[in-house]
Amino acid sequence: MGASGKGLKRFTEFWWRDRGFSALLLLLILVFFLSPFLDTWLAKIFLSIFLVLLLISGTAYTTTRRFPRLVSLVVATVALIFGVLRYFIESRLILGCSYISTAVFFFLLISVLLKQVFRDGPVTGHRIWGAIAAYLLIGVTWTFMYELIALFIPGAFSFPPSMTAPPGEPEHQSSLTYFSYVTMATLGYGDIVPVHPAARMLAILEALTGLLFPAALLARLVSLEIIYRNERTDQDIRDETGKGEDP
Repeated sequence: MGASGKGLKRFTEFWWRDRGFSALLLLLILVFFLSPFLDTWLAKIFLSIFLVLLLISGTAYTTTRRFPRLVSLVVATVALIFGVLRYFIESRLILGCSYISTAVFFFLLISVLLKQVFRDGPVTGHRIWGAIAAYLLIGVTWTFMYELIALFIPGAFSFPPSMTAPPGEPEHQSSLTYFSYVTMATLGYGDIVPVHPAARMLAILEALTGLLFPAALLARLVSLEIIYRNERTDQDIRDETGKGEDP
């Protein structure tokens, strides 16, 4: 195995084991706080490369089937290519393809992350942080879907007078990221309002996700912990029984 293969293996073993979930959540929080200072395309490309490696390594770590690995590789590559092209070519089509591929990319990343969080075994604090990281990524995914609606349906959202940046600009994406999390938390400040039916439907779906996801998450984690404890209790009983039968 070459140096690159060993490096990818170390990357995979760290980020897709329990401690990596906590690190991922911390990284996402830092990115959110530092995003106003990361408007340079170079910083975003480095972040995109990291997320691409995260998806590809996570898919390889969670499944041995070739098809899911191929799908994750294709989606990650396409999202990265369009994500880079949008900074060099001013095209509405490229920008739209970038939003679509990025939304699909984050959907796959969330799926892989939740698959690891909900695997059999004890429910550790790291896995809880991983579930929270998935929750944050859901908000990011909806941001790109809102961006897609705003790009192809002018006036789909009503913005405050101070917000004049067009789709594709960092200020516009930042505003819709804010709107995404406000909607998911069902706060509804009312400063950004979905006007077009398509925008309203997306907002409804995100609000429902924000309400149902924590409840389903809690129920699943509790059931996993109960199953694990029952299995441990049964194993302890069998061990004690086996010891009592020894001559």
